[in-house]
Amino acid sequence: MCLLVFMPEGKVASKQSLEQASWFNDDGFGWAIRTPDKILVGKNMDFEKAYEEFMDARSCYNGDALFHLRITTQGATDLTNCHPFYVGKDELTVVAHNGMLPVADDKTGRSDTRIFAESLLPKRGGISFLNGDNGINHLSKWAEGSKLVFLTANPGSKWRYVIINSDAGHWGKDEDEGVWFSNSSYKYTKPSYSRYGMYGSGWGGWDYGFSSTYTNPYKTPSDTDGVAVFSTPAPTTQSAQREQLYYELQHHAYELAETLIDAQYKESDDPSKLEADYYTIAEDLLERFVKIYAPYDHDSYKATCSRCGADTILHHMDLPATHCPVCDSCFYCGGDAEGDGSCCDWPYGWMMSYQEDSVLVERNPNDTTFVATP
Repeated sequence: MCLLVFMPEGKVASKQSLEQASWFNDDGFGWAIRTPDKILVGKNMDFEKAYEEFMDARSCYNGDALFHLRITTQGATDLTNCHPFYVGKDELTVVAHNGMLPVADDKTGRSDTRIFAESLLPKRGGISFLNGDNGINHLSKWAEGSKLVFLTANPGSKWRYVIINSDAGHWGKDEDEGVWFSNSSYKYTKPSYSRYGMYGSGWGGWDYGFSSTYTNPYKTPSDTDGVAVFSTPAPTTQSAQREQLYYELQHHAYELAETLIDAQYKESDDPSKLEADYYTIAEDLLERFVKIYAPYDHDSYKATCSRCGADTILHHMDLPATHCPVCDSCFYCGGDAEGDGSCCDWPYGWMMSYQEDSVLVERNPNDTTFVATP
């Protein structure tokens, strides 16, 4: 997962975007700024401290920069695995990454990106490997589904910076104009509890802040003043679609938890307990949704019923269903719908199913038990 943010010379991502991303990517933070003769690097496990350190450095140096917010997928959750990483012994080149690299766990506690930076890329010649199209194309294909940003002041490099698989991310707008983001997790707002209820506009009024058909309004440069390169456009891969879907399911889960808690709220309730319940419910829902749903295409996702085999296909903006519209069995446990979500203890007995004619359903042609209505 993670979020990787690239800021060309003179650009700075808004604090709001980085702070919102830190709520969902909270396993460590790091940044780097390129100067003509060195790379400044900072890391911290605390977002506010990392951001303050970055902005202090940014006030003195306005070169190309990156900021990374981590979710642990491999390796220990500690400062040594916070991005960015020096490439081998080259202290003039760093790399940060979003995604999963095809790197075996070496059982040392190092993350996949750290292994790549410290052990694998140096064997290919380090940053000079990316001086030609062959190196860039090779790395883009090898790291399919991932995004990487290199910053370098190494005189042996043709470029100031390199973004691998840039088209799998997007360029920001408004306060983030000219800033590149590897995914949209910075757009999600996380509601918090107050004694008046959960902040937010309520069910149906949530601003998802994400368009799966987003069109980049900026031209993607392939060569800027002979010193920078972006990778050639890469198709949206299954792993990239899964990453995108994860964040959207996470967003659904937190809003639904807000609604369920809000419906149960009483003035006499202990706010701290309600807040704890809110996060517990959200994470429970997210765990179930991730097991149930898989990408269908670039703007849809699907659940396959374990009983009748029908695929229920929903748009990313549609609320995830808990039960099959064909046979009413639970997507999570396969049990019968009881009307109160008790088949597998859905939070607060919540359950939801669409009418078959209101969503796209692809029935299993081999199923003869649940016959489609003519």
